[in-house]
Amino acid sequence: MKKLFLNALKIIFISVSFLITSISLAHHSASALFDMSRMISIEGVVTEVWFENPHSRIYIEHQADNNTKEQWEIETMSPNWFIRRGWDEDTIKIGNKIRAEGHPVRDGSNRIILRILDRNNIEIYRWIRPAPPIIKNL
Repeated sequence: MKKLFLNALKIIFISVSFLITSISLAHHSASALFDMSRMISIEGVVTEVWFENPHSRIYIEHQADNNTKEQWEIETMSPNWFIRRGWDEDTIKIGNKIRAEGHPVRDGSNRIILRILDRNNIEIYRWIRPAPPIIKNL
């Protein structure tokens, strides 16, 4: 009986340890994915909006310098963060022209973490700490 109890206790301990480890690894630091020392600015037309947890995302089509169209992903805060500030699913719509400033992803793909967002030349979002000036306008 004592051996059964100890085995059950080991299983519980191991399960709780895995759970705690999984939870602690589930949320990442932005600096692990994004180059927080750089800021870029991109403009484009919204093609898709994800107003979902854990992070909302805006997808835009950006006209590159060589006249090709690029798809960009703009990652931002959770929907709850926006809802508490009066946003809803209609604040950013497909077809809106926007300008976004943010930190680029480290792997070089077309993705940023949002810091400033303009729609119709009006700033509607700002989440910024002291950061270096924009070094690349796309």
